Amino acid sequence: MVVPLFLPHLGCESICRYCNQGFITGVGEARLEEEVKKLARVPLEGIEIGLYGGNILGLQGKELERLFLFLGPWMEKVESIRLSTKPRDLDRDTLDVLKRYKVRTIELGIPAFNDSILESLGRNHSVKDLLTCYETLKEAGFECALQVMVGLPQEDFEDVRKTVEYLSLLRPVYVRIYPLVVLKGTALYQSYLDGEFVPISFRDGLRRALFIYLSCLKEGIKVLSMGLQEGKLLREVVAAGLYHPCFGSIVKAEAFFQAIFVTLDKAGMEGEVEITIGKSDVPHLWGYRRHNIERFERSGIRVKVKIEEMEKGSFVIRKGGKEIHGLTIDALHSPIFQS
Repeated sequence: MVVPLFLPHLGCESICRYCNQGFITGVGEARLEEEVKKLARVPLEGIEIGLYGGNILGLQGKELERLFLFLGPWMEKVESIRLSTKPRDLDRDTLDVLKRYKVRTIELGIPAFNDSILESLGRNHSVKDLLTCYETLKEAGFECALQVMVGLPQEDFEDVRKTVEYLSLLRPVYVRIYPLVVLKGTALYQSYLDGEFVPISFRDGLRRALFIYLSCLKEGIKVLSMGLQEGKLLREVVAAGLYHPCFGSIVKAEAFFQAIFVTLDKAGMEGEVEITIGKSDVPHLWGYRRHNIERFERSGIRVKVKIEEMEKGSFVIRKGGKEIHGLTIDALHSPIFQS
């Protein structure tokens, strides 16, 4: 069980152009004491604490230790801590503090593996900084995860492919995929109002997130989440961009649609077909608000669903005496990725 504590902008020496953590987390400022009080309301035996919303490794020396001291009364029962942060140079003292206070997993944010894009976002670090920090943490025995984004200013599909190449090379324990959302009160929002930034279409953003998701599946890299967490405060400040409360589900449904469509096309099947899947994959086959079924019907495919015990992400298509097995990752062969 992960108990999240949200610490907006804690440790941030500057604010990224797209970021408004007060709205994303629902906390107006870094009120550490208030967040820590959450721990008194949950069973603590064997839990993991997640420190999110800031740049924890941006804290120096005693500041970093002070953060963990707030957790003091509960530390005996806490199994481990995970935290999210920007990459930075790490010294031995910092690594020792992290180990002493049971930090096990560190999520490093790297919106794109492109220095020009990182600079335009005000990230104040380079790709090389990320690689150095990642390697230092791995060598010190920490689990490393990565947070990546799609739909960024200046980004094209080659940048998405580069992200996939680095994920394959670095092999994080898991990945989070965030589509860019324009939030009121950010520097990016002003650029949007001035016409300097025009978000890509939702369809294109979905395609880019889907490519990363499928590539991670192929490489055996866990995708822990996709999209921003739904919340009333967040909805009130979304101005534009790739926001949907069910973004992750839509990506998974698109993966199923593309995989099945590629398989049908390769087999030359049309008309009525029977698709056998596991119970957990039924929502992905149907799609958000039955969107996939409607798309199949418009393409001349009438789907009859059969549920059996099957490996997640797998399916069998039958028509007449013909039977074809497929996997979600077959969607990587979709023509939508060829352009």
